[in-house]
Amino acid sequence: MDRQLIFTNTLEHLRHQGHRSVMGGYLHYGSINTNCVYEAANGDRCAVGVHLESGKLEGIEGMSVGMAYKFHPELFAHLGIETKDDIDFLTQLQTAHDCELVRDGLMKFWELRMEKLAHQHGLVYTPPQAVATGLPKEVADILSTAPELVME
Repeated sequence: MDRQLIFTNTLEHLRHQGHRSVMGGYLHYGSINTNCVYEAANGDRCAVGVHLESGKLEGIEGMSVGMAYKFHPELFAHLGIETKDDIDFLTQLQTAHDCELVRDGLMKFWELRMEKLAHQHGLVYTPPQAVATGLPKEVADILSTAPELVME
């Protein structure tokens, strides 16, 4: 399984989406409908759902990644899962999506969680400023801790 590719694609997807994938589609703060789903009715996808074939995920909604893989391995076949560690990695991506994006405006905490996850797995993490500006990671890190240095 190419963890770097999965990590990078997940990072890019969720940065663009900017919120969790929830039942019934994205709903604003205070909504009673906050159950995370692999694929929402409005097309939003979670950290793992984005890697699975659209329109075929209804049978795994409500299942953990491990249970979904156990009962529907065909949905995951193209990811090249070889070990329990691969499932654990996908579960960690899913947990970051479900737990850190609990409320609007918490993308910063999700980014920190993703950076830590990258470090734990020896993956390359590119901060959002570096993506947007093309700056080296070291420069983007400095700018992220000193926003007064960023010129409009």
